[in-house]
Amino acid sequence: MEAVARPRFYDLSTADGVSYEKIARLHAADVLATTVVQTCSRYDEAERCRFCAIEESLRQGTTVAVKTPAMLAEVARAAVDLDGVRQMVMTTGTSTGRDRGATHLARCVRAVRDAVPGLPIQVQLEPPGDLASIRELHDAGAGSIGIHVESLDDQVRRRWMPGKGSVPMSDYRAAWAEAVRVFGWNQVSTYVLVGLGEDPDELVRGCEELISMGVYPFVVPYRPLAGTLAKEVDGVPAPSRDVVHDVTSRVAAALRRAGMWGTDQAAGCAACGACSALGSACGDREGGVVTGLLEEVVLLGGPRRAAAGTGLTVTVAESPADLAAYHRLRREVFVDEQHLFEGSDHDAVDDDPRTRVLLARAPGGEVLGGVRIHPMTGPDLGWWRGSRLVVGRGARMLMGVGATLVRAACAAAEQAGALRFDATVQARNERMFTRLGWVPRERIVLHDAEHVLVEWPVGRVQRLVDRTKAVLGPLVGSLLPHHDGFLGDDGAPVPGTDVVAACDAVLPSMVERDPEWAGWCAVLVNVNDLVAMGATPVGLLDALGARDASFARRVLQGLRSASEAFDVPVLGGHTQLGVPASLTVTAVGRAESPVPGGGGTPGEVVRVTADLGGSWRPGYSAAQVGLLHPALARRAAATPRRRAGAAADGRQGRLDERPPGHHRDTRGGLGVRCGARRGVRAATHRRRRRRLADVLPGVRPRHDRTGRPGSGTARTGLPHHRRVRRAGPRSRGPPPLARRQAHRGGVRGRHRSRSGGKDLGMTGSAVAAVAARFDRDLDTALASVAEHVHHARARGVGLLALPEAALGGYLSTLGSGRDGRHGDEPDSLPR
Repeated sequence: MEAVARPRFYDLSTADGVSYEKIARLHAADVLATTVVQTCSRYDEAERCRFCAIEESLRQGTTVAVKTPAMLAEVARAAVDLDGVRQMVMTTGTSTGRDRGATHLARCVRAVRDAVPGLPIQVQLEPPGDLASIRELHDAGAGSIGIHVESLDDQVRRRWMPGKGSVPMSDYRAAWAEAVRVFGWNQVSTYVLVGLGEDPDELVRGCEELISMGVYPFVVPYRPLAGTLAKEVDGVPAPSRDVVHDVTSRVAAALRRAGMWGTDQAAGCAACGACSALGSACGDREGGVVTGLLEEVVLLGGPRRAAAGTGLTVTVAESPADLAAYHRLRREVFVDEQHLFEGSDHDAVDDDPRTRVLLARAPGGEVLGGVRIHPMTGPDLGWWRGSRLVVGRGARMLMGVGATLVRAACAAAEQAGALRFDATVQARNERMFTRLGWVPRERIVLHDAEHVLVEWPVGRVQRLVDRTKAVLGPLVGSLLPHHDGFLGDDGAPVPGTDVVAACDAVLPSMVERDPEWAGWCAVLVNVNDLVAMGATPVGLLDALGARDASFARRVLQGLRSASEAFDVPVLGGHTQLGVPASLTVTAVGRAESPVPGGGGTPGEVVRVTADLGGSWRPGYSAAQVGLLHPALARRAAATPRRRAGAAADGRQGRLDERPPGHHRDTRGGLGVRCGARRGVRAATHRRRRRRLADVLPGVRPRHDRTGRPGSGTARTGLPHHRRVRRAGPRSRGPPPLARRQAHRGGVRGRHRSRSGGKDLGMTGSAVAAVAARFDRDLDTALASVAEHVHHARARGVGLLALPEAALGGYLSTLGSGRDGRHGDEPDSLPR
């Protein structure tokens, strides 16, 4: 046996901070696998397959709920380039639609095939209600399909799969027949589990029937997985070795008689074979059977097959020995062989700590070639270059070393955030680069040799625009027949008033992954849009979809926290339970003269205002912002209206505002196709902090946690946190937010009593509270606590408050039993 090394693509992440490892995983040695939708409409305990744990990884935070086509294309490209992935499997949880998830699968397949044209893909799903979906999957680029039945016995199906078992076997047979017609003989497979209670003879006869249809029965033993009902509730053990050996041997014999080999499938579980002993039991085409390995294979998976080709791997040079090997190759080729340099080809790029070197290695670890990539400007503006591509003389007969390095360099540059990636290559190598998709730009002479400047079409921004923005004009144009030409930030003025309305949605995958943070961000982005248009925020309306009340409560908690921090009340909204996660917030503000987000011309001044405080939110480094220090929340609350004034006053151009520690430049709309040069000038504006009463006279938020209607309450048919009431005479001194403003200048200060105003000589100390996700895993919880303590100390916090659930998790997230009581409490808690 040989352990599979940790894939290199696991260490990468998408532009919005999602780890590639959470999007797709390496199975066996060279199979990329993903579940494109990690939820299932049949996952309620009454309908769930008792051997299934599809949503457990989602609850543990090791995956994301929905993988988008763009995500999967990005990860597949990296997995092929960095780890030599040779096939891909896409499965999905069952949706409530008639297509059973086939439509989204087809989109994902098409995106991956566009990014990696030669990558074989298998799709897996329930029988779709409309069999035309099978053709759609094939036309999208899938090479094989798995329609998994798990058991051919109706009684077993009803007992083990209450929801899925309701799909009649006739539907499976119709789907298999159509799939064989579309994909071809032996390109259709189905899982058959041994150990669910079927009679072995009946199971083998059923597999023989599948083989006669052209369907490959992928026989695997039932394995008790943690988190499944079969293990946690029923306590069903794995089947005996004798039963697995008997069934596997007989099915393998039937496959051999039919000439059906798993390795002939384009992609998928049968093509890989690691999870089943069938590949070993079937043997090779000459009739040899690996009987001696069968028992071990039953337990450990299929035997490893040697990878085809050269077995090249690409690694990042990290040690002095790696760099020395790379420089030695360069000297041998560029100095000794080609005489391009005298003595050494060392230059300033080699001394730049930002330079990254990629090495191509033989299976034994020998360095065969290398290339370096590096930014071309002092401050990295997104212009990167590849240079010093070298392949050792003895490795040039191994086809693909140079091309492999070039592909890896392209992937690494895009991962580094390059917006332009080019290289100056020798003219004799131009053909290889153009074949790989590079575009020649200019011919030049360097070191007395002809070179060509070639550019890799990164196109990431353009592809994003083409995919998500280009269609919006024609799509929504009919809704705005009398549009006055004002281009705002996801918003526009209400005609005839000084009201400005903005609307923004949060990605469903983010809502699923981090409900509280999604609620916070829904407020943040809308306040940002209003302020960028020079408007003072007045109120918010939210539309929330959630699977249950517990999940909705977490989203609303984040919404409430941000509403209080930014001093913008939630005026009302709509909440729907029992549906997939979704969150949209509409914000309303006021501006006498809104600032547009487009229409800029060369020569105009662009003013950018940003708060340089704050820190990254854990798990969102370089993607989102986290407010850990209480002083930051106060500053964040003061920021929007102060900056709204700055935007309204700065009529030379629009202003884009972000909360502490984060700046997002969206000035692209100003200089579209006009060649405007961008400059940044610091601007500081201090304006009087406006209270809610200043912008919404006579109304103030009511913080009534009891839900009882009070005097003067304006009922809106909404939960208590969405009520407002008319403000009566105030006799309690300045409002809380006004008192906070007095201490905004620093964390430590002098406090006065609220009653007499007498100086008590009390020294302030920063206090912070943690709101984070905690679960049953104590090691993870302790590590999270340590991380929060570290961040708090670094920011001068004197007292850090942790929730009681820091050790053991929140009861509201642990699920409940059939009797309504919580069924997964920590052991130390009484039932």
